[in-house]
Amino acid sequence: MEDGFLVCSMADILQNPAGFDQKKVKVPGVFVYNADNAAIRRNWPNSSDQIGLDFSALVGELGPDVLGALKEEKIVISGIYYIDRKGPQNQYQGTIKCLGIGGY
Repeated sequence: MEDGFLVCSMADILQNPAGFDQKKVKVPGVFVYNADNAAIRRNWPNSSDQIGLDFSALVGELGPDVLGALKEEKIVISGIYYIDRKGPQNQYQGTIKCLGIGGY
């Protein structure tokens, strides 16, 4: 635990998504971004290894310019993981409602 967040890897979540459902997590990954979607992935491109990101709680802080500048950067996401939010085309292994973002 760190600041009330479970510190885990994407592998931890992907191996046991139910164990992290609706829990506060801190997860490192590579930021994936386009105009419609944001996600984190492991250090290799594989769409089945992506977790979607919901930035609605940080709208005032993170506009498209900031998010675009982070594309393909290694980041750490802090937020609440939801197993049942799979993205608009069911492409994600859940979604994290972001409460914070940092580098690693």
